[in-house]
Amino acid sequence: MSKNKKSAKKVAKKSAGRAPAADRVVKNGVVQPREGGKTRAIWDLAVSLSKSLKRTPTRQEVLGAAPKGSKPNMVATQYGYWRKFEGITGRVSLPKAPKAPKAPKAAKAKKAPKAPKAPKAPTAPAAPKPPVPPAAPAAAV
Repeated sequence: MSKNKKSAKKVAKKSAGRAPAADRVVKNGVVQPREGGKTRAIWDLAVSLSKSLKRTPTRQEVLGAAPKGSKPNMVATQYGYWRKFEGITGRVSLPKAPKAPKAPKAAKAKKAPKAPKAPKAPTAPAAPKPPVPPAAPAAAV
């Protein structure tokens, strides 16, 4: 038996009892998980969170809402696949809370005017520097 026939038998054995691939949705190179599995539960959770929040949920939000007993690595991985499937790129962060309106500033008490500075005493001008003598011409050799 050739190597290709052996590998074909292994693939057939592994896929026995599974739904055909034609029934599964493929978007952006990612195959959507089948109904009823653990991975599909995470995808459904991410979809429900995005609808309730009206934005893309963060990874931490999905991890926090995951069913008890779910492995965090599996949840994080399936969240990443779900994002790729939906075409969501870039970072997803929590929206910033709206800033509270600033309170009006209280009137500050005016400071007392500063006393005028005393005039500086006049200084004597600096002595002029002596002139620099011109450089001697170079001697010819």
